[in-house]
Amino acid sequence: MNASLMKHIHPSHLPQKWTHDYRSVLPYIRDAFEQALTDLDCDIPDSVKTKILEILRWLCDPDPKRRGHPTDLGRSQFNLERIISAFDLLASRAEVGLLKA
Repeated sequence: MNASLMKHIHPSHLPQKWTHDYRSVLPYIRDAFEQALTDLDCDIPDSVKTKILEILRWLCDPDPKRRGHPTDLGRSQFNLERIISAFDLLASRAEVGLLKA
């Protein structure tokens, strides 16, 4: 995600160019993040697209306070059990053929 994100950030908002704190550039980084997700959108099969993009938002949100599974927000952003479970569910559905190609 970082490489894709950097592709969409205006040069004046790159980390080495910040003249203020992270909060001041967060809106620009969030916009670049959404553009990066849009780039990925066309590369993800429709059958899993919504869930994969949702998981990417949980894992990579530019605002560290918003990272993690929604149920865990405000607790530890490093608890990946629910995210692993979401991937396990996708894999299980694919295994038994419940996902349409």
